[in-house]
Amino acid sequence: MDLAVAETVKSRAGVIELLQTVLEHGNPPQPKVQLQAHEAVLSRRPTAAQLTHDVTLR
Repeated sequence: MDLAVAETVKSRAGVIELLQTVLEHGNPPQPKVQLQAHEAVLSRRPTAAQLTHDVTLR
């Protein structure tokens, strides 16, 4: 997620789409890995909030 808010990234939406694709299609369901991924996202809530206000993603 840090990459999505980096100043040098030209396509934040592309980074987010890539992350979504990896989460959806990367591997068979692994509850422990999924839990860790959700915890990682929750720990970066300020970054996610910043992305929700980014007009370039709309």
